[in-house]
Amino acid sequence: MRTVPGSSSSRPTPPPVLTALVAAATGAGLAVLPVVPASAHDKGAKPVVLHVSATGSDRANGSAARPFRTLEQAQKAVRTTLHEGVAQRRPVDVVVHGGTYRLRSALKFTTADSGTAGAPVRYLAAPGERVVISGGRSLAPRWRSFAGSIKVADIGADLDFDGLFVDGQRQTLARYPDYDPDTAILGGYAPDAISPERVARWKNPTTALVRGLHDGMWGGNSFKVTGVKADGTPELAWVGDNNRGSGLHATYRMVENVFEELDAPGEWFYDKPAGKLYFYPPAGVDPAGAQVDTAEQNELIRVEGNGPGDAVRDLTFSGFTFTRTHRTLFNQPYEKLQLGDWALARVAAVHLKNTENVSVRDSRFDQLGGNALLIDGHNSHGVVSGNEFSHSGASDVAVIGNPDAVREPSTWDSMRRIISDIRPGPKSENYPRDITIRDNYLHDNGQFEKQTSGVQISMSRRVTVDGNTIHDGPRACIDINDGTWGGHLIENNDIFNCVKETSDHGPFNSWGRDRFWPLSADDATKKSYAKLDAMETTVIRHNRIRHSSHWDIDLDDGSSNYLIEDNVLLNGGVKLREGFHRTVRNNVFVNGGAHFHVWFADSGDTVEKNVFVTDTPYSLIQVDMARSSRARLQRDRDRSPHPGQHRRGRGRALHRRPVRGHDRQPQRHARAPEDRLQRDRARSRCAHHQGRDEDGRLHDRRQFQGSVAGTVRTVFRPDHASPA
Repeated sequence: MRTVPGSSSSRPTPPPVLTALVAAATGAGLAVLPVVPASAHDKGAKPVVLHVSATGSDRANGSAARPFRTLEQAQKAVRTTLHEGVAQRRPVDVVVHGGTYRLRSALKFTTADSGTAGAPVRYLAAPGERVVISGGRSLAPRWRSFAGSIKVADIGADLDFDGLFVDGQRQTLARYPDYDPDTAILGGYAPDAISPERVARWKNPTTALVRGLHDGMWGGNSFKVTGVKADGTPELAWVGDNNRGSGLHATYRMVENVFEELDAPGEWFYDKPAGKLYFYPPAGVDPAGAQVDTAEQNELIRVEGNGPGDAVRDLTFSGFTFTRTHRTLFNQPYEKLQLGDWALARVAAVHLKNTENVSVRDSRFDQLGGNALLIDGHNSHGVVSGNEFSHSGASDVAVIGNPDAVREPSTWDSMRRIISDIRPGPKSENYPRDITIRDNYLHDNGQFEKQTSGVQISMSRRVTVDGNTIHDGPRACIDINDGTWGGHLIENNDIFNCVKETSDHGPFNSWGRDRFWPLSADDATKKSYAKLDAMETTVIRHNRIRHSSHWDIDLDDGSSNYLIEDNVLLNGGVKLREGFHRTVRNNVFVNGGAHFHVWFADSGDTVEKNVFVTDTPYSLIQVDMARSSRARLQRDRDRSPHPGQHRRGRGRALHRRPVRGHDRQPQRHARAPEDRLQRDRARSRCAHHQGRDEDGRLHDRRQFQGSVAGTVRTVFRPDHASPA
C-alpha cells in the first residue's frame, strides 16, 4: 500500500491511472492516485546536508544533532555554502523534519539560491515525516456563548484572513444560501441572494462578497458589495475574474461574509474592526479543544529570477504539505488572457518565475485559497511530479506565459482585424517551454473561483501532461487557453467528473483565437495564417476521458494543429470548431461522436479509423455544405454495398480494431523503455476493445472508408451478425 507524500499514512493509493478499457467503457470514473517513484539523490558527490526541525534553534549549526528552527535560517546557510563554492562540487540538501512551519511572509528564492546541474539544491521533507508549510497562524480563542449554538472569541482586530480551519478542515464563511455538499453549483445558490429584501436584513452590507456564475455559464463572476442603491439593491464592484464580461447569472448566485447569515453548523464570521470571531461549531466538534488556524498569506514559496538570461536554476522542493493560503479572489488583480475565456490572478502557493530546471515533487497541496502552483513567464525544463492537489480555491497547476511574448495579440476589448506581423512564433523569451506535469493526483479544484482547471496552459510551448488523474472541478480538467505556441503532449491521463458547475465546455478544452481567428478575411487566407501561433502539433493520446454533457474533447473557436489519437472517450465525443489541421483517429467513442461546428470549407481536418458506439457518430452545426466541392457529404457507391443506409450526419458506426498510430509515424518524444511499455500496453487494451449492439451481437470490425476532410465525407458499412 502506498501513501501520497504529505498525507496521512493510513490513506491507501487506488489502482493505476489507466484502468482496463472494457471497464472504462461501461463504468463510471474511479478516483485513483498516481504511482509516485521514490526520490533518490543524484549519483555523484556526497551532498552537504543541513537540517531543520520545529524544535530546533536558529542559533544552532544546522547539523542533525543541532538543527535550525526555521526555513529562513536554513536558506541563509545554503546561500553561505553556495557563496563559499562548496556546491560547485557537491549538492546541498536541506532536510526538514516533521512539524508545522507557519510563514509570516512568502519564502523567496532568487538566483542566489541556484544550484547547478551537477550540484543541485534540494529542500526535502524528512522521509516518513509530515512537514507542513502553512500560510496561517494558530489561534488560541477563549470561546464563550453568544446566541444559541454560536460561540464568540476575541482574537484581535484588523487581521487579514478569509479562511478558517478547525482541526485541519476548512470551515464555511457565513453565507446564503447555506452550504449544501449535494448541490454541485456553488454548493448552493439562490436567485434572491442579493435581493433588496435580503440586503435590508444586513447591518453592514459592505462586508458582503458575491460569487456566481457568468451569465452564459462560462465560468464564474465575483463581486464586492460597496454600498446600497436607492432601490435597495447592492452596489457591486466586479473583481474581474472572467475574460468574457461581468454578467452575473440570474439564478446561480450566492452571498457570503455577512454576519446575519451566520446560521448553520460550520459557518464563521470575523468582525474585523471589533476583533471578534464568531463560530457555529459542526456537530461533534468541541471548539475549546480544537486546533484553530487562519489562512493569511497569498503565497508560501516564490522562486523568481531576474529574467530569461538570469534564471533561478537547479532547485527542488519535495515531500511537503502546502496549506492555509488566503483566497486571491477578492484581494488580487486579474489579468485577461488573450482571447480565451480565462482571467488569472498571477499568484499561487508556489510561484515559479524565470526559472530553469526547478522541480516540485512528491508534495501535497491541501485546501489552498487560490492557485496551488503557478509557472509564470520564462520557465524551462520544470517538473511537477508525484504531487496531490486537493480542494484548491482556484486552479491546481497553471502554466502561463507573458503577453509580451505574443505577436499582435487580440483581446475581447480590442480585436485585431488585420495582420501586419506574419513572423511565426513568440517575440520574446517570457514564456514557459518544455515543462513536465507527470504522475500527479489533482482533484476538486475551483472551490471558490469557477474559471479554473486541474492543468491550465496559456502562451506556452511543449508542455507535457502525462500519467495524471484529474477529476472534479467546475470547468475543464485540462484547458489550453490559446494556440500560442503548441507542441503540447497530453497523454496517459484519467480524466472525469469535470465541468460540474459551468457549461459549453469539455473535460479537455481549448481555444485558438490567435492571429488568424478574428481576421476579416476568407477561409483560405485564415488557413495560411493558422500555424503562425499554433506552430507545433499538440497531441492528445492514450487518455481515458469521461463527461456527462457536451464533449469529452472540446476544440473550440480556432483550435488548430491537433492530433487526437488512441483515446477512450466516454459519453461525450470530440468537437471541432472553426480551426484547421486537426486529425482525429484510432479513438474509441462510447455514447458520443464527432461534432463539426461552424467548419471552414477546407479545414484540412481528418477524422478516420475510429470506433463509434453510438447511433449518431457525426453531428453538424452551422456547417454550410455548399461552400465548396470538398465540403459536401458524399456517397461512395463503389465501396458501399448499401449506399441507401448512409444518412447525413447520422448512422450506426461499426466497431473495428483501431490502427496503431505509432505503426505509421515516428514518436514525437523519446521515452524511457518502461514508459514505452506502459504506453503500448494501454494501446494494446484499446486495440482489443470489443463492442456489441443492443442484441448482444458483435459488430463487423470493418471501418467506414475514407476520412472527414473539410466537412463530412464517409461511407458506413452495414452491421453483420456474428456469434455472441
